[in-house]
Amino acid sequence: AADRRELTYQISQYVGEHFREPLTLGTLARELGMNKYHLSHVFSEKMGQSFPAYLSRIRISCACSALAETDRSVTQIAEECGFRSANYFSLIFKRKEQLSPLHYRKHQRAKG
Repeated sequence: AADRRELTYQISQYVGEHFREPLTLGTLARELGMNKYHLSHVFSEKMGQSFPAYLSRIRISCACSALAETDRSVTQIAEECGFRSANYFSLIFKRKEQLSPLHYRKHQRAKG
């Protein structure tokens, strides 16, 4: 159980430090010295979601903060938060937040 808690911490730590980079389950597995298929199973079990879903959630959270707190462009924010393109970012963002990035920004500013 302690090993699993340590692994969960290592995963969270690594992803938190590297989510802005191109990051795959294979990269994470190599960093942790694990087989990626085993890591995928352990990841889903311990984190309650798949690696891509977890990574997307971290990146979207980064984007939400940047949209609410800065005037940087959507393209710039997408890049800074680790998305491979602004179009892909907008698609994923709208799926998760039910608003486009620009509408999210306007909504957040109207609340604040």
